[in-house]
Amino acid sequence: MKCNNIILSEEYGDFIGRYNGDISEALTEQVECTQVIDDSYFCAYYRLDMLPTINVANFTYNVIPKLYGLMDTTAVATTGSIRLQNQSGFNLTGRDVIIGFIDTGIDYTNKLFQKSTGQTRILSIWDQTDVKGNPPEGFSYGSEYTREEINRALQADNPLEVVPHRDENGHGTFMAGIACGSYDEQGDFIGAAPDSEIVMVKLKEAKKYLANYFYAMGSQPLYQENDIMLAASFLKNVAIKQKKPIVIVVGLGCGNGGRAGGSPLDEVLDKIGGKIGNCVVVAAGNEGNERLHYRGTIGIATENTTHNVEFRVGDNVPGFVLELWGNAPDIFSVGFVSPFGESVPRIPVRQGSVENINFVFEQSSIELTYELVESGTGGQLIFMRFKQPSPGIWTIKVYGNNILDGNFNIWGGLRQYTPEGNYFLTPNPDMTLTVPAATENVITFGGYDNVTNAFYPKSGRGFTRENRIKPDMTAPAVNVYGPGISGGYTRRTGTSVACALGAGACAQILQWGIVEDNEPYMKNNYIKNYLIRGAERNRDIRYPSEQWGYGTINSYNVYVDDTRVAKKVGCGSYKFKNIVAGTHTVSVATYKDGKESAKVSVTVTVNGLTEIATTAPAEKPTYSEAIPETRADLKANEDRMYFQMNNKTKGQYSDDQVYWCILGKNPKTHELCYVDTNGNLIPVSLSMNTVKKGDRMCANICNTLAQKDYVYMP
Repeated sequence: MKCNNIILSEEYGDFIGRYNGDISEALTEQVECTQVIDDSYFCAYYRLDMLPTINVANFTYNVIPKLYGLMDTTAVATTGSIRLQNQSGFNLTGRDVIIGFIDTGIDYTNKLFQKSTGQTRILSIWDQTDVKGNPPEGFSYGSEYTREEINRALQADNPLEVVPHRDENGHGTFMAGIACGSYDEQGDFIGAAPDSEIVMVKLKEAKKYLANYFYAMGSQPLYQENDIMLAASFLKNVAIKQKKPIVIVVGLGCGNGGRAGGSPLDEVLDKIGGKIGNCVVVAAGNEGNERLHYRGTIGIATENTTHNVEFRVGDNVPGFVLELWGNAPDIFSVGFVSPFGESVPRIPVRQGSVENINFVFEQSSIELTYELVESGTGGQLIFMRFKQPSPGIWTIKVYGNNILDGNFNIWGGLRQYTPEGNYFLTPNPDMTLTVPAATENVITFGGYDNVTNAFYPKSGRGFTRENRIKPDMTAPAVNVYGPGISGGYTRRTGTSVACALGAGACAQILQWGIVEDNEPYMKNNYIKNYLIRGAERNRDIRYPSEQWGYGTINSYNVYVDDTRVAKKVGCGSYKFKNIVAGTHTVSVATYKDGKESAKVSVTVTVNGLTEIATTAPAEKPTYSEAIPETRADLKANEDRMYFQMNNKTKGQYSDDQVYWCILGKNPKTHELCYVDTNGNLIPVSLSMNTVKKGDRMCANICNTLAQKDYVYMP
């Protein structure tokens, strides 16, 4: 059987493998097809009837692909009123930037994805479900349709006969539309980056054996982790081939994982986001108020006691999965009490084996697996798979040993495939991010309602299990207006929508940085920091926030001849209607905390009654202002290099307000150290955390320029 057919066949299982150099060393004889993802991961495909039972003990946790769902809900089609996406950058429209989507496909016949000439703006579509065409170079399944083929299809009487690609769901079309749709005058719509180029990957749906293993029920589509990883690799390759920057949009999420950035997909996206010219944006998820997260603590003094966790199970539930995650060196173990009072005592930790627990007086059973050191995060995982659970309150008795941290978290699956009757009785809404939202080198968007300015209650909350700041910020996510698959418009709600809007803003920044050569080494962390610096923050909220991250995407008020014509529009250009002939002054002011900044103005001449788009003047620092100023009195000292710091704030901050710090590892001892003003390496420790910032303790190891503006390195 050909690899294409094997990958799509329900008779074969998909497994994620790691390799180092030679992939053949990681394979077994039974493998019938492989697919390389990047220089660390590959997919292997085996006949299911030739394998042992699928479980974490037999294959390890990260080898089994996890299931991902779309992070939105759909509302009824509608028209009218002001559109959030009625703006796209003042002079930043995503030109020469690629936006790549991993989603449900795209309606390529929609004029929102065409140039004014009728030519497509889509560079490529990889349809993983289609066997009629040829797979992309380096991949073994699906069909790729190029820009040339799509243009031929648009000229045909029946485009689908030339390019037989459809978006039956509509999610991918909506995401692409609000991120980078062209201007539609009749629909009063424009995407955030309307001149960007588009690449779409249509994911194939998950295989049934995985849905059965994770008890993923319901009618919502689910997608496999390995297919998403391959999609990300494909998008990266397109950007390299085109020699253009790219924003990769992942509007999906998973309920399985440690929320610490250690899954195979986390690692692939993290690596892509760390490269110059790449940006990865992901959704925070919609699990904030779904009651599927529990957080508990076992103290050092109480480690021999039991911590009881109560989980309600609804009627007629065939099964569900819970995952308990702890941090090293803590060791957790569990016991159970069924709704009928049947008790299972503490089950000792046995690495690499599965415990099948059968209840005597009911049909329920539990498949329990301990991974003392989970390969992705290094933390402990307890994987609990309940089969035919009795309805009612189940008690998970958590025990601790070797406790140092004491915190543990238990997560269920996504609500969209978990019965509504399943939930923790005392849930914790924090740390409800979905995977891959905790990945470090991605930009994670939560959601809010831009009409009421209220936080979207379903939006996944931070921080990560390692206490890193996620989400990074929030964007509009409630009743957002965008294209449907029938040619009209609809509204959708969810953090995938916020993610797509954020992607448009990221494309604008990439255009400014790389395409226009203002920041040629720009990558994910650069873009994140630009967005954070420009975010709106409410003075009544402590930032960074578990809900809001560093705030909401900044917005602007727009004026014509000192008359305000728009309030709180997003980063973008604003199309003015019915401007009379003559000379007008157009002004823009940053809007934040109910206050405005000073206005930036430009004079515009209009001939006749028309529509215009303004371009805000941008002040760029001169090259000479950015050149470091060196001191003539500093010389090399016994072959020791020195660092010298300059104050380039143009008087906005004095030297005693500008701080510097140098951190690194001692090459001899491998200890984390900081450099003091005399050039000594000082080991850092928790005992240095003597300064309170909000609810955290921090170390004061920074110096001001006034104290010293240079240091000789050891």
